[in-house]
Amino acid sequence: GLVVPLVESAEQATALVRATYFPPEGDRSFAASVRRHLHGDEPGRANERTILLPQIESAEGLKNAEEIIATKGVSGVLFGPEDLSLSCGWRGQDLWSYQPFLEAAKHVVELCRKHNKIPSILTGAFEEARDTGFQVIGLGGDIAMVRVDLVALINERVDSLRKIQRAS
Repeated sequence: GLVVPLVESAEQATALVRATYFPPEGDRSFAASVRRHLHGDEPGRANERTILLPQIESAEGLKNAEEIIATKGVSGVLFGPEDLSLSCGWRGQDLWSYQPFLEAAKHVVELCRKHNKIPSILTGAFEEARDTGFQVIGLGGDIAMVRVDLVALINERVDSLRKIQRAS
């Protein structure tokens, strides 16, 4: 799969499709020496297995969401709540209770349904995203997960040290 940030127009989405897929769907080169190991001799197999998710994460991308989503070859979109909130002036709001954000999220999900595409999102608000209709929900990035696990490990070790200190 391929996730591409800050897609704001159908023209950009079309260029992504051309760059992502092998002919006849796109213009990507096959470079058989490398691709043969991944896909055998059939580039069409790779096209069938490829997922292209442009990110809707700006006011301009939101304005052009239907054209982006409707682009042939686009599998769906990754809705970017944090960057969208910056672009739309919603930063600092509790997004999942903020009406303009909720309307934007529901609009993108409805467009994905209309065009039979995958609505996806990266958020820690699993229930809210699920209830809004997102089908693919990433619960956090790799750095955030490492940080959370590291903090939990440090807290566990500090608690162990405190218990040892109290026992002595």
